[in-house]
Amino acid sequence: MVSGRCGTGGREVWLPAFITPHNMRGARIIPVARTQASSRISIQWKEGASCGLSVCNFGITTMAESRDGKDSDGACLAYLTCPQDASRGFLGAILVTDARTRPLHFGYVTPIRPTVIQRILYGKSLDVDVKINVIAKKLLQEGLSRIPDVVFVDSEMLIAARSVFGVPVARLWRRPPDAKEGVTISTYLYDTAGNTADEHAVGRIVTELEQSVDLIDPFDRIQEALKEVLKDPAK
Repeated sequence: MVSGRCGTGGREVWLPAFITPHNMRGARIIPVARTQASSRISIQWKEGASCGLSVCNFGITTMAESRDGKDSDGACLAYLTCPQDASRGFLGAILVTDARTRPLHFGYVTPIRPTVIQRILYGKSLDVDVKINVIAKKLLQEGLSRIPDVVFVDSEMLIAARSVFGVPVARLWRRPPDAKEGVTISTYLYDTAGNTADEHAVGRIVTELEQSVDLIDPFDRIQEALKEVLKDPAK
């Protein structure tokens, strides 16, 4: 809920807020100043039932439990996407795979629907805040089976998830025949938003894996899985 005292007589007005899993163990309060010095609105993020988190795990017994961290054949990959539905609700999903892109973990969030007042107050920062600070953070906190070596994303905005995951994050897409931008390798282009260290780490993994697996295909799988589980959560 959003509460604030405004107007004459100190009348208390309650406004609906995101019901998200963001920051469950402590409310984050964002004061927004009104035109009158005596009027102030505080936005509190709280846990609620209208926007929960559903997680589905897949165990792959053929993947080695231990590795030295240097061999890309034993790399753990993650794919993160945060699309919007037809009603402008925010969705999100993560697929963690082994080096052959076989699933280890799949997690998704049900639609987050900001209220009109929240869209106004957050303005242009809304998309980043919801996708990075709410969706990406919760998907990470929900107990991944292991921390990935790299997180691939399908939009430039999601590269900012680097601050959440603490591992290299790169936008990855298939290289068109006449590509002249990004970091060029034989099959793919990738972008780490200028992070040189991440660029080298991502380049090493992609270069060693691209000849044996389709590194873009997991994005298509996530989209199909997301459609299916949101159509029938019981699945």
